Amino acid sequence: MKTLNKYFVGILFIFAFLFIGANIASADTITGDVTVTVDPVIPSVGTSGVSLITNTTARSGGEIMDNGGATIITNGVVWSTSASPTISLSTKTSDDTSSGIFTSNISSLNPGVLYHIRAYATNSAGTGYGNEITFTTLTLKAYTLTVVVNGSGTVDSDILGITCGTDCSEGYDEGTRVTLTATPSTDTFISSFIDGDGRVGSGNFTYYTATKNETITFNFSKYITTENVTNITQNTATAAGNLNCSIPSSTITSKGLVWSTSTNPTTALSTKIINGRTNCGYFSANLTSLSANTTYYVRAYVVTNNVGTKYGNEVSFKTLSSPPT
Repeated sequence: MKTLNKYFVGILFIFAFLFIGANIASADTITGDVTVTVDPVIPSVGTSGVSLITNTTARSGGEIMDNGGATIITNGVVWSTSASPTISLSTKTSDDTSSGIFTSNISSLNPGVLYHIRAYATNSAGTGYGNEITFTTLTLKAYTLTVVVNGSGTVDSDILGITCGTDCSEGYDEGTRVTLTATPSTDTFISSFIDGDGRVGSGNFTYYTATKNETITFNFSKYITTENVTNITQNTATAAGNLNCSIPSSTITSKGLVWSTSTNPTTALSTKIINGRTNCGYFSANLTSLSANTTYYVRAYVVTNNVGTKYGNEVSFKTLSSPPT
């Protein structure tokens, strides 16, 4: 009887083991649809080489090799004069490419400067950067502008550098456009200017574009000059003037000579000779009623209807002494 009990207990044990094992196997079996969620990571990006480099522009770009499991929000290149530039800088492009290769045009660079550039792409996980590349923009050539002034007047540039009479030469970066303005002195006018190619112009301003070294000559001429006094006696002399033929005759009202025992005589004096002829060139007149052994100052003058009265240079002379009585 004891032997039967042992067998019965053993059979129960075997059935219990099989029942538990079957339930365990059943619990480990997965049935139906399963959804697995993976968090995105930052994108993987490569930087393209830099090409079409000028003094202020270049071209680069990159390739979005992996979007990191999320939509690309923005991408482009970022650059700086310092290493490892980031998108916190304003010096970047935004090219809006969701995948693959993109091209970026870089602008507003400075000439002759070393730049660091990286491609970037941003998704919801953050920003990934490509490898860093360096390049140097081209250096601008500098050309020299020289101004020559003939006569009495000055020439100034709108861009600082030329103030001629004193500073008549300046270097400018290639492509710079400079306006030169000529200012005659009181009794002169601008008769002409000649550029580096030998072209003759008129007027009080001209332009220079820095594509080569160049010399521009401005010619200032007097409206009228006073000639030396001749035929001097005790009470008379011959004075003369020379009216510039570049002055349009239609603007000339009269010309003449004025003299005084004081410097800088003007037409307000009665001691003058008026020549009503408007022709240009040399003219002369006899000065009379002079005092013996006296120094006089004489100037030629011209009266115009557009610039008023202009005087020539002053010439002095001394009459002869009276003979002893």
